[in-house]
Amino acid sequence: MRNRIASLASVAMAALLVASCSSASKAVSSNTAAPSAPTSSTPTSSGSAALASATAAVRQDEAIPTSLSVTAPLPSKPATGKTIVYISCEVPECTLVGQGVQQAATALGWNYHQLQSTESNPASLVSALTQALQYHPVAVSFVGLPEAVWSSVIPAYASAKVALLPTFTGPVTVNSTVLASIGQPSQPSSGKAIANWVISNSSGKAHVLLFNVPSYPILGQFSTSFKQVLSSCAGCTITHLDATIPQVDGGQAVPLIVSALRRNPSVNYVVSTLGAFSTGLPSALAAAGIKNIKIAAGSGTVLDQQAIQQGTENAVTTQGYFYSGWLVVDAAARFSEGVALPANYGAIPFVLLTKSNLTKPATSWDLPTNYQTLFKQLWGVG
Repeated sequence: MRNRIASLASVAMAALLVASCSSASKAVSSNTAAPSAPTSSTPTSSGSAALASATAAVRQDEAIPTSLSVTAPLPSKPATGKTIVYISCEVPECTLVGQGVQQAATALGWNYHQLQSTESNPASLVSALTQALQYHPVAVSFVGLPEAVWSSVIPAYASAKVALLPTFTGPVTVNSTVLASIGQPSQPSSGKAIANWVISNSSGKAHVLLFNVPSYPILGQFSTSFKQVLSSCAGCTITHLDATIPQVDGGQAVPLIVSALRRNPSVNYVVSTLGAFSTGLPSALAAAGIKNIKIAAGSGTVLDQQAIQQGTENAVTTQGYFYSGWLVVDAAARFSEGVALPANYGAIPFVLLTKSNLTKPATSWDLPTNYQTLFKQLWGVG
């Protein structure tokens, strides 16, 4: 199977569902690694202060979340019999999100319809979005493709008073029709968590190779927040390695990383903005005779988690795909009841996984573990 974005999960957004963006994005980034210091307007702290702050943050991020990312209950139980439509794709994580949407819709007594699009054919999403309006839904959700692909349907949705709930698409223009970008607010937090882990684990002395695909805007949020936090570490530096979509789709991510490490022997940490990029890296490093490299990533896949248990990778953040489906329905329910979504809506609780707290690898980390019960309580159906 090709080494590609699957987090957005896989999100698992494990593999993150932004893979869907591949056919729509035309931006091309350099694949050459150029040493550079982290760029940020954040003032550099003293080494001991930065290390203490990072270590405290790691302890917090390793704790299992116990509350939802939205806590305000609805003023009344939503009426039953309403309809929500979900547009799936061929990426496995799309299926997981859809299952979450269906489960939550059933809990509300709503009708669920699913349509299909194909990541390699952006026009299929626009066609499905148009078809979805025939069901007269409260809301329609989909995964992956950026706003530029589907913005043409917004006027029709506004006219029909149907909400659009893009999921794992990266930043969107939020308005009375496009209610939120589900999953997007979590990416900066994930980047911060990995940066704090690097600072703490290295005792403030890390040379990081940061692997990213800039054509995916949602991953840029991880990258930006990672660099902002790492800039507080006076003894830390970053070498940037940017790749193109064709390169990662063609399985070139790991070879590019190995080549960059050969050019930069002082690197001791590799951080991927998405876990799927570094799948297979430990064995490739061993084959190349490259040692003493610690590996971390955002939205780690099951393979990443297994590697952590084996000691060949070190830290990843998680992604909750079923949870994201429930959050889609929560947004739709609030829309149907005329309740405005709170600021920064769409965050998905995550945990920083290391060998110290990883007990069982999972495709989807849906946290807190009683999230379904908590959502039902907010809706008055628990």
